[in-house]
Amino acid sequence: MNEIPLATAKKGGGCGCGCSTEETPTWDIRSIPKAIRHGAILGAVASLKPGRSFFLEAPHVPNPVLTQVRHVEGDAVTIEVLENSEGYAKVQLTRAE
Repeated sequence: MNEIPLATAKKGGGCGCGCSTEETPTWDIRSIPKAIRHGAILGAVASLKPGRSFFLEAPHVPNPVLTQVRHVEGDAVTIEVLENSEGYAKVQLTRAE
């Protein structure tokens, strides 16, 4: 197994991957095949650290998967529809601190 030496690991988000802890990522879910879309979104929500969030962009408000998120996460994650127009929706998912 090839391990990255600590001296050369990228800094940023604390995980070593170089990601920034300051940005809120935006994820256009239209590029994810429908067969795995719900699992991918649920996995992303489960990986959110307290106080962190991400934006989902979709062709409509993805109510079925948002219902799943509410069922699995309860009050631990807030869901806010920021934009909902014909052919486009933007939703913010945030893990409570």
